[in-house]
Amino acid sequence: MLKREEGWITPMENIDRDQIRTYSDGRFHFFVGLCEKVGLPQLFNQHLKKTTGRPMDLPPGIEAMILMAPMAEEGYKPLYQLHDYYHTRDLEGIFHYPVQEKHIKDDRFGYFLDAFYEAGCRQIFSEICTNALVTYGIQVKNINYDTTSFVMWGEYETVEGKTGAISIDFGHSKARRSDKKQFKMAIGTADGTIVDAKVLSGNHSDKTFNKENITDTEKVLDRLGIDKNTFHSIADSAFFAKETLDGAKAAGMKWITRIPDNIKQAKALIEKGISEKGKTVSYRNAHNKDVKYVVEESRISYEGHALNCAVVYSVALEPAKRKSSERKIQKEKDQLDRVMKGLAKRSFSCKEDAQRELEVLQQDKKQLKAAFHTTTLSLISVDKKPQGRPSLYPTQRPTKTEYHIDMVIGRDQDKIDAYIQKECIFVLASNNPDLSAEAILLEYKTQSGVEKRFQQLKDPHFINSLYLEKPERIEALAYLILLTMMILSVMEQVVRKGMKEENETIIATGKKINKQPTQMMILRLFYNIVVQTYVREGKRIRYLFKPLNESQAKVIRYLGIPESTFAWNGT
Repeated sequence: MLKREEGWITPMENIDRDQIRTYSDGRFHFFVGLCEKVGLPQLFNQHLKKTTGRPMDLPPGIEAMILMAPMAEEGYKPLYQLHDYYHTRDLEGIFHYPVQEKHIKDDRFGYFLDAFYEAGCRQIFSEICTNALVTYGIQVKNINYDTTSFVMWGEYETVEGKTGAISIDFGHSKARRSDKKQFKMAIGTADGTIVDAKVLSGNHSDKTFNKENITDTEKVLDRLGIDKNTFHSIADSAFFAKETLDGAKAAGMKWITRIPDNIKQAKALIEKGISEKGKTVSYRNAHNKDVKYVVEESRISYEGHALNCAVVYSVALEPAKRKSSERKIQKEKDQLDRVMKGLAKRSFSCKEDAQRELEVLQQDKKQLKAAFHTTTLSLISVDKKPQGRPSLYPTQRPTKTEYHIDMVIGRDQDKIDAYIQKECIFVLASNNPDLSAEAILLEYKTQSGVEKRFQQLKDPHFINSLYLEKPERIEALAYLILLTMMILSVMEQVVRKGMKEENETIIATGKKINKQPTQMMILRLFYNIVVQTYVREGKRIRYLFKPLNESQAKVIRYLGIPESTFAWNGT
């Protein structure tokens, strides 16, 4: 017996039983439902619409989702693999459009990427992102910006003076692959949700990005209607440059960043350390563990800017710093041991010569430089007997006295402890005089949200290699990847917020009860959805083989996705 929406279908009805199919494409249905909810297909259709020539057999919005759906589930798929990837799937049911297997061609999607680039991929990304945030009522109080590099394995000739498309070029590699060309991605997150993103050339410096990004941030604030008085832009230490600070001041933008340790004012604050007035602050990290800090407020002036600073000592950082310091301590000890062995091989027949050499060594700050050890030098005398057989006349072959410089190396634990303490201190700054040191720290720690997205981006299961030659197509594909990540990050925040407000849980894979599910946990909820289809009177009918379970129903309710997304029978 087959089930349908209005009742039960009996064997007497006109059903072509040879056309009955069963599919498990629930995670694709779910992702497409998300895309439709935030208006992605409509915006692609609007911007990439052709006004002349042959009509499109597939709308651009459908083409975009065909490229993005595998990224949400398994990661980026090369264009030439898409046909095989979708071979056994119900394309029409997934994308809610009469897509056929013959439509899945790599040339088609290459041309789509060209059109996406020409239409302005960053502008389209921004509009879809704004739609998503407004649709779900996500409030933005601060944005954390950072960049990462993505290694490319092709040749990619660099054209001097070229404008427009990104340049696949050499640059500072955050992946530590200075031998390879690269491009960069910049991401801005609010509480872990992507609210802005930009694809950059491989040689684009972080300082230049931060300076230029002030204007981009203003546009984001205007699009979302965010009040500058309650907003903070949060960035890493590359933000702390005179030109960038001047630009932020001119724009009336408040910011929080870390002062590089090599800045004179930061050095002085680190050297001073945390006094007894320091306040202990507890912060819950992404692993749901409380991390302790000690903070103290200070004020400095830098290049004409009055800054409110938080001098922060990280208690949690101490074990890691002790471990890394041991390597430096051992390296210094090995260097001093080599000096000591060299001194042991030298001998002086004259005590005055040995004394002069000792004084020279004591004044040699370079050779005996030690940050973690003490070195003590002294003269020792050694009586050396004549070589050969003992003489019958000892007075004729007297014993000689030689002088050596002795070196004793000691581990200076006080110096080591002081060094580790300084290593655990960093300085944060803000141009908002009303923020306390504690508030500066807690706002800055939201920077972990953007790092989390970079981890997702760098996961080889998400993106392994990009099989494209043209920089324009690489840029367009990069924005599709960022769109996918943005939609999934919005999904995660909305579901978590809904669960928190209702004090609900979901049963994730392995029957584990979860109160704060990740993106992958949410997606995996829909892996076991089974849709059965049949043909009746020339029309394909779809229905859920089993009703959605309680956890699945909660998630689509929070996201406002209709159940018909999974069993689409046309509009």
